[in-house]
Amino acid sequence: MEYLVAWLIGVALGWVVLLVVMLIAQRIADFGMPPFAEFAWRAAVVVGVTSAVGGALDLIHPWLSLGVCVLLWIGLMEKLFDLDFYQIVVIVLVSWLLQWALFALLLIAFA
Repeated sequence: MEYLVAWLIGVALGWVVLLVVMLIAQRIADFGMPPFAEFAWRAAVVVGVTSAVGGALDLIHPWLSLGVCVLLWIGLMEKLFDLDFYQIVVIVLVSWLLQWALFALLLIAFA
């Protein structure tokens, strides 16, 4: 039960982060997005599926989980949002920059 609650919290946080990252990346890479309601459920599908597959495969081997989830994430983003590889790379870079900025703020706040 605790694992399910932790997984749901992780999916919810991942969904919010993906929404923010995609909105920022949209401005940088200049790609169109569907209406917000459709955009939100598509992002939820991407985060939910990759989290479920990652959790299941992590029991077998962590590197297998990582590799499959990366390929699955790229495939789902390309299929559901009709993005090309350049736009997906911009989304990943914005995500990394945002995560590092938040990590730096946490280090400063708790130092």
